[in-house]
Amino acid sequence: MIYTISKKIDIEGIGIHTGKRVKITLSPYDEVGVYLSLPSKNPKSKQIIRITSQNYKKSSRTSSIILSSGQITCPEHLFASLALTNVRAILIELPGPCELPVAPFSGESFYEIIMNSGLRPISKVQDGGQNSWNRFKLELIEDHRSYTIEPASSFNCQVNMTEGTDIHGVVDLCYEDLESSKAFVMQIARARTWVKESAIKNLQNEGLCKGIDEKWCQIVTPSMLQKREIALECTYHKLYDLLGDLFLVGYWPEVRIVSFSPNHRLNVALLHLFENIRKPNPKVSLKSG
Repeated sequence: MIYTISKKIDIEGIGIHTGKRVKITLSPYDEVGVYLSLPSKNPKSKQIIRITSQNYKKSSRTSSIILSSGQITCPEHLFASLALTNVRAILIELPGPCELPVAPFSGESFYEIIMNSGLRPISKVQDGGQNSWNRFKLELIEDHRSYTIEPASSFNCQVNMTEGTDIHGVVDLCYEDLESSKAFVMQIARARTWVKESAIKNLQNEGLCKGIDEKWCQIVTPSMLQKREIALECTYHKLYDLLGDLFLVGYWPEVRIVSFSPNHRLNVALLHLFENIRKPNPKVSLKSG
């Protein structure tokens, strides 16, 4: 079953990189897909755009939605919560190209706000091609990062957060957890983003991380990662990012994903790989096993 929300939701927050305050509005929508409502040249009307995986790119250090009018950056946190609630029909009103909030000012996660608003089933469900992953076992490898993807009876994903040869955290999520383990899903959705202390100066020199606040972002040192609760929260957030970056696939693919040190670049490569596999004659350019 997939859903839209039952009523309009206003959310305010701050962009973690720009440090700018932004307000977004989520509205119910009866057509399956993610639609953006943006200002148009006519001040009395809005421009409605359906976005797909083709609009979703890795830009600098963030994921971005690329439009002719500009970029919508850092959508993955909102998208992850839409995925975790199975909301696949939504209208998102934005003030224009902007960075989406890293988290709501209210202190709740996007997931809690969406769940508390109530969900409404969508009757018109399009074929998502869930069964199209039946011939491939693939690996994505970049330096110390790797993903293995293979057929499974339903979606399940394991994220391993590593530092050198050390594994600091391991988290598994399966599709069934969305209904049977809501407390676990809540932990994933509430996990703060994090930045290594050693990377802060370079990021700020690039004009990023202007909106860092401990309420929604941890600055992590190597010694902190030795603490189980901190390492686990960081791993939860890596899974959250992965789910958000894959959201525009439009369905839960029947695969098992095992990832080591995932990042946005490879998450987005995987999104486009899923989209390519759905084509009648897919071309797989990544390393396959």
